Amino acid sequence: MKKTSEWLKENWGNLIGIIAWVAIMVLVFTRRMSLSARIQAMSMITLVFITLFYSVQTQRLVKEQRATLEEERKRRNAEFGMLRIQKFLRPLLEQLEGLKDSVSQIAEASKHPLMINFENSLGIFRAQLNGTKEFFGEYLYMTNATIRYGYLKLTQMTMPTSIENPSEEFITQWKKEIDEYIAELETAVNNEISRICQNIRKAYRFFLPETKILESSDDLTVLSDRPPTRI
Repeated sequence: MKKTSEWLKENWGNLIGIIAWVAIMVLVFTRRMSLSARIQAMSMITLVFITLFYSVQTQRLVKEQRATLEEERKRRNAEFGMLRIQKFLRPLLEQLEGLKDSVSQIAEASKHPLMINFENSLGIFRAQLNGTKEFFGEYLYMTNATIRYGYLKLTQMTMPTSIENPSEEFITQWKKEIDEYIAELETAVNNEISRICQNIRKAYRFFLPETKILESSDDLTVLSDRPPTRI
């Protein structure tokens, strides 16, 4: 019964066309006209219906092809999005965590100069920031406008080299500002990861928690092979 209803749903247009053709043929056949005129009329009507049938079929094929191409585009975008998470977004978050730690180390060095070497702490921070710059430049094509803006704000917050032995108050203010910029960039990165995960759910037509998507990030076929839970 279910297969019959599905078949009728897919072919109801063709079925109506056949019924209409049969009805017109019966009408033509019952009219008073010569045999040659009757045959000519029936041939013309049949030709019209055949042309209409192929036109409808062509439109359906074009529609199906467009839908297939759209699905393929979504999957390619999902695969590229997952690559962005693997190669750029998650490593960037790890680097930002390292920058926060080195900034905290600088702040501690300004409070306890005898216990922690300020210049060494500052050197570590600059080295990490330079590493982040190189990493960002390598994967610039995987960024977006929001992440680039946050990154530019962060890189402008390097410690001025002209200031010798900056005061604790200066360091505290500097740490507060740079922590805010790091947090802003982290938010932009996490939002982008969430957006990519949402696109993956749409592309593969299933609902999976974001953490599970990230766990499966090494192999997208794992995602597509999962028993789907419709959104």
